[in-house]
Amino acid sequence: LDRRTPPSVEEQAAFYRQLLEAFSGHRVVIRTLDVGADKPLPFVEQAREPNPALGLRGIRLGLDRPELFRAQLLAILKAHAATRDRGTRAAVNFPLVSRTEELSAARKILDDVAREEGLDLNGLEVGVMVEVPSAALAARRLARECDFLSLGTNDLLQYLFAADRLVPEVASLPDVLEPEVLRLVAGIADAAHAEGAWMSVCGEAAADPVFAAALVGAGADRLSMTPAAIPEIK
Repeated sequence: LDRRTPPSVEEQAAFYRQLLEAFSGHRVVIRTLDVGADKPLPFVEQAREPNPALGLRGIRLGLDRPELFRAQLLAILKAHAATRDRGTRAAVNFPLVSRTEELSAARKILDDVAREEGLDLNGLEVGVMVEVPSAALAARRLARECDFLSLGTNDLLQYLFAADRLVPEVASLPDVLEPEVLRLVAGIADAAHAEGAWMSVCGEAAADPVFAAALVGAGADRLSMTPAAIPEIK
């Protein structure tokens, strides 16, 4: 976020490799470039949008800027190839997917990069962030095409309640404990499990003990949170 030039493939691959080696024997999920709206990047020039939260961000930006997207995927594949024999399970996660067509397009680019570079996709898991209502409704179809669904609570709640989380006056409206929200979460988990996929929760909600218990009760397989929250949640 503080650099004006994009990292090279080699720089990214070295970082990912270091990360994968540090967690040898475990799964490491790497999200593809997830910027736009409240997360602008100095080296990614974007036109001013009237409503950035609904604009060119997440996987939309990746597909629109294939040179950045392909470079990151190549770096992930290189790091995966270099560490796979250690038992590390690398996974790539596509953000803000709203339609199955976006997942198909992203997977095709991943396949193309692997084929062009002679790299193996074996053992690499692929998942999507479920952050918009359309993805939540299409969870079963998405799960058929990937290995896991990652529930992005921050954005999903923002879109469900039509409440911008950057606006203090309405930021308190979204509530993951609303019965309808928990039913939606349970539906996403059920959709993932029905297709042999797993479902994780990403976002601030999982760091709260009450929210974490509710999310696990709704069927979440894995929780993501800030390191400081791990002891209390465990």
